[in-house]
Amino acid sequence: MFKFPLVRNLMRFAGRAIDIGDRMARDTSAAISLKHIEAYDAIAATGSTIAASVELGISQSNASRLLQQLEDYLGVRLFEREKNRLQPTRE
Repeated sequence: MFKFPLVRNLMRFAGRAIDIGDRMARDTSAAISLKHIEAYDAIAATGSTIAASVELGISQSNASRLLQQLEDYLGVRLFEREKNRLQPTRE
């Protein structure tokens, strides 16, 4: 289903975060959706929000926004940002 193998781990982590519910402090009131997971998968596979946005048929700013919302929701940084390349973190 997803190209990037770590998506399964992210989905498990997201499931635990969702299960914790109100006990987990979140900066955003919106829940994550499949669009957020698809954006993560495409960015991880391509290494950039530009290439991921082309693949997903959305704007680059939308891909960046989806990634930022997902990181805010989970409370972790999902990518190391190096110049023009995004590398998934080891966590």
